[in-house]
Amino acid sequence: MNRLLKRQIKRYFNGLENIPEEMLPFIKAIEYSYNHYEEDRLLLERAIDISSEELVEANQQLRREAKAQKTILLKLKSSMNTVLSIYPTEENLKIGNDEDILEIVTILESQLKTIKEYEESLTLIKHFIDQSTDAIEVADESGKIFFVNQKAANLLGIPVNNLIGSNIYDLNDKMRSKKDWERICQSLKTNKELIFKRLQKFKNQEPRLMESILNKIIINDKVYIIGVSRDITARQEAEKEKEELIEKLRAMNEELEDFAHIVSHDLKAPLRGIKTIGSWLLMDHLNNLDEDGKELVQLLDRRVERMYSLIEGILQYSKVGHNNSETQILDIKQVINEIIDDLEKPAHFSINITSNLPIITNDGTQIRQVFQNFITNAIKYNDKEKGLVEISCKDLETHWEFCISDNGPGIQPKYHEKIFQIFQTLQKRDDFESTGIGLTIVSKIIKNNFGEIRIDSAQGKGAKFYFTIKKKE
Repeated sequence: MNRLLKRQIKRYFNGLENIPEEMLPFIKAIEYSYNHYEEDRLLLERAIDISSEELVEANQQLRREAKAQKTILLKLKSSMNTVLSIYPTEENLKIGNDEDILEIVTILESQLKTIKEYEESLTLIKHFIDQSTDAIEVADESGKIFFVNQKAANLLGIPVNNLIGSNIYDLNDKMRSKKDWERICQSLKTNKELIFKRLQKFKNQEPRLMESILNKIIINDKVYIIGVSRDITARQEAEKEKEELIEKLRAMNEELEDFAHIVSHDLKAPLRGIKTIGSWLLMDHLNNLDEDGKELVQLLDRRVERMYSLIEGILQYSKVGHNNSETQILDIKQVINEIIDDLEKPAHFSINITSNLPIITNDGTQIRQVFQNFITNAIKYNDKEKGLVEISCKDLETHWEFCISDNGPGIQPKYHEKIFQIFQTLQKRDDFESTGIGLTIVSKIIKNNFGEIRIDSAQGKGAKFYFTIKKKE
């Protein structure tokens, strides 16, 4: 029997033998409870002993983990501050409690997103650089290569991965010798960039003429040299061919000019002779010629004059752009007034200036020739009782745009290009003496001044000639 129960029975019943028989089942039930209570107590004590040991061990484990977490948190703070210094989208971390990780995580997510965007941009840039036809290399002052694009690797015949980390001057002098590299680094301390041209031989290729441009950049107080090299062999050959072609053209132009002068001189002499003979024929044999004869001699005289004018026109056309006359300051209004004074303007004809005209710097002879041609044509071909020419100008920032309009017979659109072609006229030459060279010369002068010419006209509605002249200092 349980000792505690036995003690109580002895105290209240003075022994087991004095317990009434009807209470014995109750006493047994109490004994059973006492016995199970003791077992439960022992189990609980055992559990408490075991839990205490586990708690001590768990607590020690938590301490170790807390210490590790603290180390990780400190490193995370340091890393985050470094990231924020590179990608400054947030303020540097100011976390007083090590357990307050939420702000770090939020900022870290933001910075990781930014880093990913930068990586995408860098990948795209690298792709474009690899597609470049120029060879691109990046190295530090010691000559260690940090980056090369695919073009550079192809020229050298070495894979990109094998080039990264190697030295420029260790590549069998294919790029730079050590001495060259030291001179380059020294020169870039005082020069913004360096440009070199040199003949280089690459793997399984003929020597190529390369042009290299070197620049210096500084990142985190470290100096890097960026080199961009371009194969200019074909360009050099093209430039040489261009120079030879220009020289040939110059010689041909000189020959053409000489030919024009010689031909004009040789043609003018017999023309003057024919004109003189025609004059003598009219003076000496006037009475022996009937009306048809006189008309034929006069027709001969007009044809000689036309031929003479054609020769002069060809000479003028050949001289446009080849004369050495100096530019001068020209008051366009004054130029036009001088042209009007020199013309035999009919009394019924008016020439009006309808806007302010500029003062420009240009070749005085040629500019006068342009305006004189337009005004003379407007007077010659006008078919109205009261002729009118209006002159205006507009400022187009880089050019002056002039407009010369008249109320003459107009020109059909199908002839708008033809009138600027050499020897082309719209009127019969016997009705209007014309060489067909005037507008051709005008067009050439305007194009030599980096301008354009156009016409706005229709049959019976007059004509407006627009032309531009590039401004000069």
